[in-house]
Amino acid sequence: MTPRGSDPQASLVWLGDGNRAIILNAEGNLILARLSPAGYDEQSRAKIIGKTWAHPAFAGRCVFARDSRELVAVSLLEPAAK
Repeated sequence: MTPRGSDPQASLVWLGDGNRAIILNAEGNLILARLSPAGYDEQSRAKIIGKTWAHPAFAGRCVFARDSRELVAVSLLEPAAK
């Protein structure tokens, strides 16, 4: 059951190695996770934008995300500012 006030929506893109994904959740967190039948293993998380329902866009080594007020470009090679 989803807790009241919680929004479990997220956009997911699989990486080329087959078991890792980059996830942008509705809270604006960009997450790198390993997904397998054994479960979810979060490897990193950074808040990059406010609450969002928009799907991220990927170009080169960057992810672009937007909320109702701004658009951000975040390098996937450098740690994101918190």
